[in-house]
Amino acid sequence: MAPPFQPRLLSVGNEVGEVTGASEVEHPWGLRACLSRADSNFGARLVVSLKGKVVTAKEVLAAGPQPRPTMETIIITLAHLALFSEKIELEAVFMMCVISGIDPCQRELVIAALDNLSGQLKYTSRLKYLEELMGSILFCWVDCGVSLVSLVEIRDLFVSNMEPSHFMQYCCHWLLPALVLHRETSNLNWVAKVGI
Repeated sequence: MAPPFQPRLLSVGNEVGEVTGASEVEHPWGLRACLSRADSNFGARLVVSLKGKVVTAKEVLAAGPQPRPTMETIIITLAHLALFSEKIELEAVFMMCVISGIDPCQRELVIAALDNLSGQLKYTSRLKYLEELMGSILFCWVDCGVSLVSLVEIRDLFVSNMEPSHFMQYCCHWLLPALVLHRETSNLNWVAKVGI
């Protein structure tokens, strides 16, 4: 007889590092380790860009679609991790943006989660909050091989009512160095075509 189903809980207190007041208590596994083990912690394949560990969009797409309830839980969890830890805030927000880019069904939830997160962090809007993180998000986007087409598709996450060509022009000063560093010639050509 099979044992009853036991849900696996992500322990924010012991496994991820306890949050007390404004400072975090260091833990041997740490918060970054939680994200680097995202597959096992969340039960779904996720794009990750961390020092020493990169999971590309190609690998995630090859794994196939993930269950919608699982992805919704992951988005909310990432938003909470970003809120409670400056150390992994960027990585968590990047992962949420990529989920939005890869899975159109999750775009509204990602927007709502980032609206909530930016408000709790005392930003005037999601757009102002993401503007501060935009350069790093775009570098990670290129590093993980996420489609630039999907970036343009989710542009309303970052800016308000902007045409694709204007959005590419807005992103260029962050995007071009990352593309050159990664020798992404075809993406550089694509940006040139769309940005004109």
